[in-house]
Amino acid sequence: MRVIWVSLIALLLLSNPHLSLKDSQESYQSPELDLIQIEGGNVQIFESSSDLRFDVGYIDSDEVEIRWMIKDEGVTRYDGQSEFQSETNEWDSIPIHHHVISPCRCILVIDVIVEDERIHREFGIIRAGQIASPNSSENWVIVPKNPILSIDQQIVDFTYIQDGASSDFDVRWGIQSSKASESGCLDGLHNPPSVEQWIVVGDTFNSTELSIVQDLSSFGDGWWTILVQMGLDGNWSTWIGCTDIRLDITSPSVELAAPSKVPESSVPVVIDASSSSDTFWGREGLRYIWTLTEINSSNVARTSVGGSDGLFNLSAEDSGTFVVNLTIVDQVGHTNSTSVTIDVVNQRPNSALRIDGVPTDDGETIRLSDKDGWSIDAYYSTDTSNDVASLDYVWYLDGVPILSGIERTLERPEDDSVQHTLMLVVTDDNGEVDSSSVMFGVIDTPSDPEAQGSSMVILTGVLVSIIFILIVAYLMMFMRQDRVPVVRPWDIESQKEPESEATSSRTESDSK
Repeated sequence: MRVIWVSLIALLLLSNPHLSLKDSQESYQSPELDLIQIEGGNVQIFESSSDLRFDVGYIDSDEVEIRWMIKDEGVTRYDGQSEFQSETNEWDSIPIHHHVISPCRCILVIDVIVEDERIHREFGIIRAGQIASPNSSENWVIVPKNPILSIDQQIVDFTYIQDGASSDFDVRWGIQSSKASESGCLDGLHNPPSVEQWIVVGDTFNSTELSIVQDLSSFGDGWWTILVQMGLDGNWSTWIGCTDIRLDITSPSVELAAPSKVPESSVPVVIDASSSSDTFWGREGLRYIWTLTEINSSNVARTSVGGSDGLFNLSAEDSGTFVVNLTIVDQVGHTNSTSVTIDVVNQRPNSALRIDGVPTDDGETIRLSDKDGWSIDAYYSTDTSNDVASLDYVWYLDGVPILSGIERTLERPEDDSVQHTLMLVVTDDNGEVDSSSVMFGVIDTPSDPEAQGSSMVILTGVLVSIIFILIVAYLMMFMRQDRVPVVRPWDIESQKEPESEATSSRTESDSK
């Protein structure tokens, strides 16, 4: 198996739309612009047929193809494919058929294909035979050396190759908006473009390979075509070199949607960053890097790469304050970050006590059947779904812990003469507590709540009767006192007069 290696960047780059393979915007490019080295340079003159040799840097794949073609003013003279010879560790050379192409200034196009995607394109200029008016600037040729580019910065340095001018020539460049599928840039040559403003480079050049620093800060993200001409004294070549670029100099926007407070639950909290976007390029190709940090905790922050849907699930099973940070990386490596703070709040449990399967109310007094024990359970106790399975249950009889667990058997207390108190205490994993209690007695014993109730009724009746009798007696005495007759006082003097008169009458009567 042939293994050829080179470090491939993870950025997604533009593929030339005229390549008859998988023309995907997700093409990737070697960071080494010199992936291909042409022996003798990228500009060569051939007086006769010969071979053009080249070297290819190491590529980490065994599915590598090298395709080439020789074009004369947009017309393909011939093309072919180079095979890798494992015996010599070389690629087949490119034949230069002088009799086929002469005379011309032809463009050599070499494409490196890895797994059906073009990762690199190299241009060369082949001159064969005598060129009419070779020194005329109209016949000069200039093309970008490595035209497959995705631009992620405002200031760029392009390398061009030229043939025709021996020394002291000028270069100008322009830019126009384009679409990847409708570009007029074909294999380094552009039809008459519509450039609003040409920018003349001030330096005078004198070599076949030159670099031009170009400021793209005034242009927004999108598809653009950069054009270049060479000339002298205002006379510009008819050949217009070009390269299509994917301009991406703006960082993506980050938008997070998440609640600030949620109760504990087995259902995770969904943090939504799906509204995040790159200014021009949209959401395609964005990478989401999530970092989760718990405040006031010794837990180490956790970082993960999320899916392309922009969603992150935060576990709500444990209470705490969590900071979720999102960093978005676009296709060329620009980043932007933001964060949200979420409080996961613990919920207090709710205790519920049942005896022999019958629910009770907190503080209720109940009668229990006359037997040796009763089934008690806390199955109706509730909490959030994440905590309910881990609740602790402790049972107290008259304030003394006697049992633990969600279901137990309460043995009959030895003392049946008094009522007893049964209490259930429920505790969650955060220490939150709730309790429920009942007072009970056993039927047909002194502790029976109804028997005690009957005694109280009798006692109350007796007391009421006594009070009634006392009231009646008091009233009778009061009424009898009101009925005693009034006795006139005895008048002794008045009694004496009648008595004297009577005596006198008797005396007179006797005398007669």
